[in-house]
Amino acid sequence: YSLPEKLIAEVGLTRARVYVNGNNLFTFSKFKDFGLGDPEVFNALNLYYQPAFRTITAGLNISF
Repeated sequence: YSLPEKLIAEVGLTRARVYVNGNNLFTFSKFKDFGLGDPEVFNALNLYYQPAFRTITAGLNISF
């Protein structure tokens, strides 16, 4: 989202953008600890199984 120029000009900026990104926000599972019930799990008893983590990234891009 680009912030309005009137708002950012008051603080001495020429451009400001805000962004948010999310991955695996809606991962459903009955067994939260082991990932059982996750459609991406082929063998839930696999000792090397690593669950799909929820990731949220946010940032600010500014120009003076």
